[in-house]
Amino acid sequence: MDTKNSDKLLSTLEVAQKGDADAQFALGVMYEDGKRTEQNYVAAYKYYKLAAD
Repeated sequence: MDTKNSDKLLSTLEVAQKGDADAQFALGVMYEDGKRTEQNYVAAYKYYKLAAD
């Protein structure tokens, strides 16, 4: 993973951890599609669920 992708993932993760539903959903998409990170359906579900709640 290159630095640009890593930075985007980390910045989105930081915002998501503060409770931002849009960022949580974006992380779900990243994990589901394997973009900017390794594909991980468990993590995708976790962030989709957080966004929905």
